[in-house]
Amino acid sequence: MGTFFVASLIEENYKMMKKSNLLVLFLALFTTVSYAQLVNQGGTITVQPGATLVVQSDLTNTTGTITNNGTIEVEGNFTNDATVTSASGSKLVFTGSSDSNFEGGTDTYTIVENDKTAGKVILTENLAVSESVDFSGGTSNIDLANFNITLSEATTTNGTQATGWFETSGTGKVVKELSAAATTNFDVGDATNYTPVSVNHTGTYGASAQISAKVTATAHPNIPSDADDYISRYWTVDNSDVTSPSMAMTGTYVAGDVTGTEGDVKGARYEAANWEFATGAQNASTVSATSTAATSDLTGTNFYGKADISFYLQAAYNSTNGNMDKTLNDLGLIPLTSPYDANITANAIPATAVDWIEIEVRDETNPETILSSTSAFLLQDGSVVGVDGSSLPLLKDALEETYLAVSHRNHLAIRTNAKLNLANPVATDLSDASNVFTDPAVVSNPAQKDLGGGVMGLWMGDAGSDNQVSYNGSGNDKVKVLIRVGFATPNDIVNGYYDEDIDMDGDVAYNGSGSDKLKVLITIGFATPNAVYNNHAQK
Repeated sequence: MGTFFVASLIEENYKMMKKSNLLVLFLALFTTVSYAQLVNQGGTITVQPGATLVVQSDLTNTTGTITNNGTIEVEGNFTNDATVTSASGSKLVFTGSSDSNFEGGTDTYTIVENDKTAGKVILTENLAVSESVDFSGGTSNIDLANFNITLSEATTTNGTQATGWFETSGTGKVVKELSAAATTNFDVGDATNYTPVSVNHTGTYGASAQISAKVTATAHPNIPSDADDYISRYWTVDNSDVTSPSMAMTGTYVAGDVTGTEGDVKGARYEAANWEFATGAQNASTVSATSTAATSDLTGTNFYGKADISFYLQAAYNSTNGNMDKTLNDLGLIPLTSPYDANITANAIPATAVDWIEIEVRDETNPETILSSTSAFLLQDGSVVGVDGSSLPLLKDALEETYLAVSHRNHLAIRTNAKLNLANPVATDLSDASNVFTDPAVVSNPAQKDLGGGVMGLWMGDAGSDNQVSYNGSGNDKVKVLIRVGFATPNDIVNGYYDEDIDMDGDVAYNGSGSDKLKVLITIGFATPNAVYNNHAQK
């Protein structure tokens, strides 16, 4: 057997109108039939088993039918606007050293092989493959661009850094059909690096169940703004028509992806506009996490614990409705920048925010030691939210289980009586005295003020943020109120956002029936004006 070559087709397209029988004979009699360019307009091309149709430029199937029982090799573009039938074991092979566009139409291809030594195969339409995608013959990627490649449950792929992979620099994904629990390896990467993701998935699978993945070679767009240890890569993994899904995901990154200290990076998931760190891990250029969501972005960053806590401030508490007043918010006095950290700024003040508060991560064996802190918002109902105004506060580089302390700029701080799970947080009510630490060394006052009905709140009156409340004596809070108002003008009222505004009404007053000086005395007690109240947070 030999090679049949039609030389005239180097200069003009081969028109296949009404010549199908002749071509069937050619491909049956000769092992390899070669064309410079092939355009099928209404004919029928049949490649018999063992035969190879070689097209040294573009193959365009405009209105005809191609039945592939053997091998079709294409160096240029492959365009199918009609019908291509692929028998089991048949191959569509891309060769050469320049880019080839692949428009596969609505048909399913059995084996797609990328044998290019340079350039790549670029999808210009969604593609379906039923048996295998083979990269072993060359050194070239299949660029999905903005289109998906759907693989049957039985389809295998063998991408590697040396031979090529699915390039997912656009919106296109690798989609895998599935019907049972399995581990699926997605041979994905960017234009330069092979960075696959493996997914061990379980669940109850519907008739159209699928799992898909792609990788993006940038830092996640929603990565916490203060993250300084992270990888500039993330994998998006989706599943559909799966009930109770569970996906154990492991993504492989390259050394150039790492910013900061790699050992401080932990696997993280971004799901439904929230970060999850509970199951994340980092090991030997991989990050991993387990998700039960329909869509999950896997990446690596600093570990962030979460605080699910609630508490009340004495100054703002309204015993009539059991919530806190948000007078400072209503007056528009709460600043967008945290009073505790000038580097923390909110885009907007939550509608029900009472004020900024500070959360401290304490050491698990020495709770008096502060490991890190962040700012958050305290809402009217006592709940605490992060700077975004809705999600739980994130605690950078926190321990997964440890103590927390909370403080307000003119109230005495408290801390938890027990370690809290910051990876899988459980709501903890700090208005319940049993959840708050009592320091036996502090005998002047309880850890919190009894607000009535068994509800406890933080003591008001710490105008100087020195962790004490005092009415008389050196450096007392009464004098700090006077300093804000002015020694020469003690009857003045100063409007604004000030620590000396003990009752949080937007005014600082030294004299008068509702003065802030009086609020300090109320905390200390009319009968004991020389007392000094201290916090129990060991701060």
